[in-house]
Amino acid sequence: MGLRGTRSQAKAVSRGDTDLNVVFRREKKNLAELSSLGHFLKGSSATLGLNKVKDSCEKIQHFGAHKDETGTKDEPDSGKCLKQIKDTLAGVKVEYAEVEKVLKRYYHDPGP
Repeated sequence: MGLRGTRSQAKAVSRGDTDLNVVFRREKKNLAELSSLGHFLKGSSATLGLNKVKDSCEKIQHFGAHKDETGTKDEPDSGKCLKQIKDTLAGVKVEYAEVEKVLKRYYHDPGP
């Protein structure tokens, strides 16, 4: 994948479609794509210092690769992997909302 990401990721970014919930609905049968997107967003989150979000994206990467949340054990059940991704997405949404509040305060942005 390198620095360029996948073609699908590039399309998602160009559309402004980096919301994992949107991608999950569109790609929910494609665990490899969800794993790749989890990896991509993990790197972006790490670059920004968003450690909780980074950790959750790493879990999504592992689940998409048919692994447990640590990436050490195989999980052959695709349905279970998809459920774990869905559950992790709920946590990412909360984590992102927390980060968004902090960043808005820091940058003095009152928001909508």
